[in-house]
Amino acid sequence: MDHLFTKEAYQDFVDHQASLPRNQWVGHRYYWEIFGIKPYTSILDMGASTGGNLLWYSYREHRVVGIEPARECIDVFEAEATRVPADMIERMEMHHCLVEDFSSEERFDYVLCGELLEHVRDPQEIVSKASEHLRGGGQMLVATLLNNGTRKRVRDCDFPDLRQWAKVAGMALTWREQFKGIRLARIIKP
Repeated sequence: MDHLFTKEAYQDFVDHQASLPRNQWVGHRYYWEIFGIKPYTSILDMGASTGGNLLWYSYREHRVVGIEPARECIDVFEAEATRVPADMIERMEMHHCLVEDFSSEERFDYVLCGELLEHVRDPQEIVSKASEHLRGGGQMLVATLLNNGTRKRVRDCDFPDLRQWAKVAGMALTWREQFKGIRLARIIKP
């Protein structure tokens, strides 16, 4: 877990993970559909990877902004984005930075945080960053993998942790479910 000591070490870790073949495909995470994201809304995708969620939701006429620290993942996304209609491209925006360093005046209806909190240096900082970028009444949608011992992760993010991180960030965990090796949670900003 040496990658947690500095931002530079974490960036090196992320860049290495992005170079692995298993992280070179563009795919939408099926579990977001469970949350019933309303049409024509704005979405911030924290840890956007190769942009699967940007492409999926832009096609469905959402405004989607992604944050991704790994340049190699962004390159995969940009190559894929050359094959989509211009109106979709206008609804997508990708930022190359750590989530912790992201800054924008824009406030979003939803923040997607998928399979991220179990890997970062400070999950409280990530949840607080989500709160900062949500509109009042906005929702942070969280998916974390259960720690089954087969993947390298820093922590197991259980529901009491999510509830506490949300509370510190001025939000409330309002729904949670666990199935098929994943935890899902809805966190609302008042």
